[in-house]
Order: sequence, then structure tokens, then C-alpha cells
Amino acid sequence: VTWQSAEEGEARVTLKADYDGKGLSIRFNPRFLLETLKACAAQELSIELKDATSPGQIRASSDAQYVVLPVHLVS
Repeated sequence: VTWQSAEEGEARVTLKADYDGKGLSIRFNPRFLLETLKACAAQELSIELKDATSPGQIRASSDAQYVVLPVHLVS
């Protein structure tokens, strides 16, 4: 996971994950993603991603589900 901001610099974190599928590059607003992960408060969770333009689903348990929208950058 990388974070890059002109005001705050850059950060890189490596997470352990079981992954199934093709490689994917997707961007989320780091503040929204962090708030979602804080709300989960679980040791393990599932992140389901379809493609770089579709919303992602984060599941912390069978009854807790969060939707995060990707950020679209204009070149």
C-alpha cells in the first residue's frame, strides 16, 4: 500500500494478504480508506475488487460490509 501527497509526502506499507486473481492498480482516498479500516476493528477482513473503476467491498464479518469508491485521476 502506498500513499503519496504533495503536502504530506509519501508512505509505503506492506501487508500480508491471500490474493486470487490478476494484478490490479486502484486508487482510493487514503483518509476514507483508513476511516473504513478503523471502523472494521477486525484482525482479518476481506477486500473484494472487480476493476480499477468499480467500488470495492470491505467485509469484516458476515454482517459488516463497507463500500469504498475509487479515485479517478484526470491526466
